[in-house]
Amino acid sequence: MPRKPRLPSESGIYHIMTRGNEQKDIFRDDEDKSVLINILHQKRMKTNTAFSAICIMNNHLHLLGKFDPLSDLSTYMNKVNTSYASYYNKKFMRIGHVFQGRYKSEAIKNEQQFLACVRYIHNNPVKAKIVQKPGEYRWSSFTDYTSISGMFHDLVDTQPVLSIFSLKNETALKEFKQHSSNKNLDTFMDCQEIGSTINKSILTCSQANQFLLDFLHQMKLDLTDLHKFEHIKKRKHLIHQLKEKSNLSIRQIAELLNINKNSVTKAL
Repeated sequence: MPRKPRLPSESGIYHIMTRGNEQKDIFRDDEDKSVLINILHQKRMKTNTAFSAICIMNNHLHLLGKFDPLSDLSTYMNKVNTSYASYYNKKFMRIGHVFQGRYKSEAIKNEQQFLACVRYIHNNPVKAKIVQKPGEYRWSSFTDYTSISGMFHDLVDTQPVLSIFSLKNETALKEFKQHSSNKNLDTFMDCQEIGSTINKSILTCSQANQFLLDFLHQMKLDLTDLHKFEHIKKRKHLIHQLKEKSNLSIRQIAELLNINKNSVTKAL
């Protein structure tokens, strides 16, 4: 199927998300995240881009920025992803895709949605239960709003957000903090859009491995028994269970069961 065209935003503001291939961590440590920040800054210098919120998680990145014209967004993100992929592959002596497909974007239509998206991005680490408050997470732009020690002071312009709350800086900051902590039902594009974890009971590789061990124990089988013809139906059932209960890729299931990818594909 052809790709759907990106919808232009009347405001010129877009929420952008890009993630690691197969949900893998690609911003593994402080060095990786710092390199990404440098790349974001370097590539921005040739555009009129202004960011209002940024959050770097271990396996994905959120940006909220103004790109006008829309073509600047595509040019910018392609350069960022290409540069980071080159760094990452060289560092870990690997080849192949680093990001899962092209970046995702959604148009921000109005001021209310704009403020909600800022809050959503800054609360990503809270949602992931990495921290309890957004200000405790080092790799988001929240602290660029609340202190001079933020990681993104060269990238993020806080004034478009703060000026919505008040023209007085102290009042604006107080209301911004309150807005950020308000309970909400904000829904924006996220990693869940590509492989939702909702209603999934297997969220990690270790959980998948334990599920396999429990299955083998219950069926009184060894892993090698799954290769035998008389156990093909049981293997097929196991594959369906893994696919239903997790976001494991075909390759990951094949590696877990020590079978080839074609066997997994045929079972599904």
